[in-house]
Amino acid sequence: MRLGLGCYRVGPTWLWKALLVFVAIAFAGQLLGVIYNKSLQQDRSWWLFSSDGQGPSLGFCRPRSHVMFLKTHKTASSTVLNILYRYGEEKDLRFALPLGYQFGYPLPFNAHRVKGYRGPRVAEFSIMGNHMRFNKPEVLHRGVFITSNPLQNIS
Repeated sequence: MRLGLGCYRVGPTWLWKALLVFVAIAFAGQLLGVIYNKSLQQDRSWWLFSSDGQGPSLGFCRPRSHVMFLKTHKTASSTVLNILYRYGEEKDLRFALPLGYQFGYPLPFNAHRVKGYRGPRVAEFSIMGNHMRFNKPEVLHRGVFITSNPLQNIS
């Protein structure tokens, strides 16, 4: 429909065509970006090995799978615990979760308060991280311990 001197009204069909072209370009860009990122991840493996033998060898390196994280108040421990939970989910690790809301805090930790601990077969857990009072004989396992110095948080 002609409105005047060289002006045309933009109809709904033109608008849908423009939207379809935009969506197609955006989809192609996303698809190419994913393919490009995956190819970069595969090509990056070369730098993990040193050609002169001076760098670390992956043959002797194993990731840690037993983590005990003692949560403390007001130290971003929930954020760190969330990262540990995501790591454990990705690696199919088992989490030591409390039977109830917590592991009996403020009482010292007791392994019988862990969900799945009782029974004919005692399960081995990989990640434990909750508010609790540390009880070395009940918790100690050869693994990684993350601690936070509470004195650094005093103003």
